[in-house]
Amino acid sequence: VSIYVEGEHHSDKRVSPVKKGIARIAFAAFEKHALNDLQIIPAGINYTNEGLPRSSVYVNFGKPIFVRDYWPTYQVSPSRAILNLCRDIEAKLKESCYQIDAVDDDLVGDQMLEVYRSNTTEKWFPPVVHGSQDRFLEEKQVLNRLNAADTLQKDELKRVASDYFNGLSAAGLKDDALCHPKHGRLGKLFGYALGFIPFLIGRLGTYPVLGLAKYVADKKVSKKEFYGSVRIGVGFISGLLYFPLVIVVSLFSGNAIVIGLALLLPVLGLFAMSYRESFLAWKEARKAKAHPERDVLLEKRASLMQLWDKL
Repeated sequence: VSIYVEGEHHSDKRVSPVKKGIARIAFAAFEKHALNDLQIIPAGINYTNEGLPRSSVYVNFGKPIFVRDYWPTYQVSPSRAILNLCRDIEAKLKESCYQIDAVDDDLVGDQMLEVYRSNTTEKWFPPVVHGSQDRFLEEKQVLNRLNAADTLQKDELKRVASDYFNGLSAAGLKDDALCHPKHGRLGKLFGYALGFIPFLIGRLGTYPVLGLAKYVADKKVSKKEFYGSVRIGVGFISGLLYFPLVIVVSLFSGNAIVIGLALLLPVLGLFAMSYRESFLAWKEARKAKAHPERDVLLEKRASLMQLWDKL
């Protein structure tokens, strides 16, 4: 049974107070069915950029919490046992989730995570990794470091970070592009030229699905927490109808090339997304490398990192 214990959807990088419903369900099930091994497994779901297609998600499972450990207290004082169980669930979730303690630190927390991600390289393959929390724990340590800073340190960090990121915004640049000019090597143009035809086929062939999903999400979703879910859902359902239809239509052509392209269309669509992401990153890096404010922005970034290292 999956229970969303916070009782709400939110994209803030913090665990909200756990609702008492999960404890009541757990104790009722334990009492009725005598399930001695009944346990609650905390699961943290963390998005690097919620709502943005193809961003990363870290799903972490903590150690199980056995309901039997709280049963003696429940028999004496149900309310105390419920509070104790909810408190421990919340504590375990905070270990498995991003946690920015103060709401006022949300912006600078996101900014420092962006800087960290620019300074490190995340493997693009395999797309799904099991059994490793290394990347998540490193990012969580960034936020822990922020949480541990005192008020004066945070105020100074916010000032310097704001100066740097405002400068980036004014220049129309991104942090990753600014500090990685190698992403804009001219030699990459040869690869883009070779892959352009497969990209074009994949892009045009999958546009009805991807375009519809984006259109529905843009028009119908007002709360950002639901944007990604709606976009994925619409894309999945429409894809189940669209791709088989393309294959059936291609069969009527009797052309082996057309049929082959229809069968490969989902793969070409995935290639097109990767191609587009890579090309846009290349374009951003080229822009950053030639920008007249590059040296000034790099100095501001160095000042930010110097301040961060002192925390």
